Amino acid sequence: MARIRVEVYIPDRPGDPSYRTTLDWIADEFTYLRAGGASTVEHIDGRYLSPRTGRSIHERVSLVYADFPADWSKRKERTEVLSDLEELKQFAEAVLWQEETILIVASPVFHITNR
Repeated sequence: MARIRVEVYIPDRPGDPSYRTTLDWIADEFTYLRAGGASTVEHIDGRYLSPRTGRSIHERVSLVYADFPADWSKRKERTEVLSDLEELKQFAEAVLWQEETILIVASPVFHITNR
C-alpha cells in the first residue's frame, strides 16, 4: 500500500514549553486530521552543520512521523501533501523563531501487507 512518510524534527529545549507544545500539536494534527496516527521518538542525538556559522552543532531532537494516505507517484496527491508541509514548516518556524530551520522530510513508503 503506497503512502507518504512525513517526518518533522523538533529540537529538544526542556526549558521552553513552546517546543513541547509544538511537538504535541504536530502529533495531534497528524493523528486527527491527516494520517490517523503518529509516532514520536524523543531525545535523538542530532548533529548538523550550521548554514549561518559553518560550525557543527550537536543537539538533541525529537521526531514526529506519520504515513499519510497518499501516493507519491500521483502528482496531485504529492503536491497536496507538500503544500500542507510548507504551511506546517512556516508555522513551526514562526513559533520556534529562534531556530535556524525546522527539518521536515517527505518520501514514498510502501506498507507490506499479507495477501
